[in-house]
Amino acid sequence: MTFFIRDSEQQDAFAQNAQHVIDAFRQLCEEDDEFRASIETTTKSIWAVGYRLSKWGEQLKKLGIIKSNVASLDYNRLEYDGQFKIF
Repeated sequence: MTFFIRDSEQQDAFAQNAQHVIDAFRQLCEEDDEFRASIETTTKSIWAVGYRLSKWGEQLKKLGIIKSNVASLDYNRLEYDGQFKIF
């Protein structure tokens, strides 16, 4: 879940909004069964990684912690900031 806080600006925003981050995570776990499954059952499958990063990124973007595009999964490739990681 630390994928989105790789630089110091994001780390500072994460720390300054700690309670909002915790609340957003809890909300996702309570309201999104697929998100919860992506962290409880299988954390390494392509689907789980893509879904988890996409949904978590959306929440962090709403909080203003990340400014860039949210990660997305496309044909077994994770795209984030125009870069691909192939699984």
